[in-house]
Amino acid sequence: MSGFIRFVVADRDARTGFRRGLIHAAERIRWEFSPEQEVRYAAAYDWLNAELPVPRGFAGNAQALSWYRDSAADCIACMREIAAVVEANDMPTAMLRTERPGKILYADAFQVVAEPFADTPC
Repeated sequence: MSGFIRFVVADRDARTGFRRGLIHAAERIRWEFSPEQEVRYAAAYDWLNAELPVPRGFAGNAQALSWYRDSAADCIACMREIAAVVEANDMPTAMLRTERPGKILYADAFQVVAEPFADTPC
């Protein structure tokens, strides 16, 4: 069975109680990045935007969470780079792993979007 990875921070979404995703958290503190951190963040973020398909139709679904397939090595490397920048700005990050991300709403070769099961770490 394939594994899935999600990068998060400790801050929780008020509506769902789920930990916020790493990119969402990074965007909230981006103004604090040093010029060197901004370059590192922008390079990883821009690569993800250029190479990763964009799931459509989930903007209003607060329960839907994005997970990388554990085989998406380049995506995971970019997220680790973003995590390093965020952590350098005093915001701890975590990498969650699961084989059961939830009810799959979208899937491609790199990621899934899923509504988590009760036992899914989020």
